Amino acid sequence: MNMLIHIGAESPKFQRKGEGSCSIFKIPQSLKKNHQKGYEPEIVSIGPYDHGKEHLQMLEEHKHRYLKLFLGEAKDGVDTNTLGRKILQMETAIRNSYSEKLVVIKPEFLKMMLLDDTFLQVRSHQNDRILTTPWILSTIRSDLLLLENQVPLILLNTLLKESNISKNVNLETLAFKFFNLSVAEKTKSQNFEAEHLLDLIRKNFINGTSQSPEKAPSNSHYDDSRLILSANRLRLQGIKFKASTNVPRRSSREETILDIKLNGNELHI
Repeated sequence: MNMLIHIGAESPKFQRKGEGSCSIFKIPQSLKKNHQKGYEPEIVSIGPYDHGKEHLQMLEEHKHRYLKLFLGEAKDGVDTNTLGRKILQMETAIRNSYSEKLVVIKPEFLKMMLLDDTFLQVRSHQNDRILTTPWILSTIRSDLLLLENQVPLILLNTLLKESNISKNVNLETLAFKFFNLSVAEKTKSQNFEAEHLLDLIRKNFINGTSQSPEKAPSNSHYDDSRLILSANRLRLQGIKFKASTNVPRRSSREETILDIKLNGNELHI
């Protein structure tokens, strides 16, 4: 991390608001004012919007350990300097991915992106006590599907490629595995051109390629965690549940658990 500290001596604040390329937005205050907690991460901050909040510091401290795990798997002498230079090359594009002006000085920005990226890359580590604790894992999954809690997918792909961990490692496959999704065969070679992790999962569902999760081994840490948010969490976000009425019956072949409709803030099931 020495490089990140050294850079700060020469770097002024970089303030630029995302323009046409922005894809990570702040939730409007009109939605947040009555349901603030429903839109905030509970345990882990990813990206700048919730960075530094006190209730998220527990996992923030562990991110340094995940960085070491990531570098331990990297090849060809890849270190923090190597990854930091890549982030510097992409800094403008990363900042422009956010709809809000990011008043974050360069060394803090580099450190944040490096730690958040490597945390996301090693989040499914089998022997990690934090990530194999069911309630923590399910909460992390929920947090990573919040719109404000994202980093650009191009950053994740770039650093994964730069690390040379494995030519067979695909970010999409890692993401689907982490969220306990069984992906159809055609998805393995499909490029969703997603903007961030939430967008990737969303496009996977929209394209109808996500099937029922395969049954995991009894000792798997995926057993007790879920992708779908709880009804309580959705209610915190202002969602009301309604039973669908006067809906034409579909054939059993067409029925799916995703056959739901959101009308305003009402979820018709």
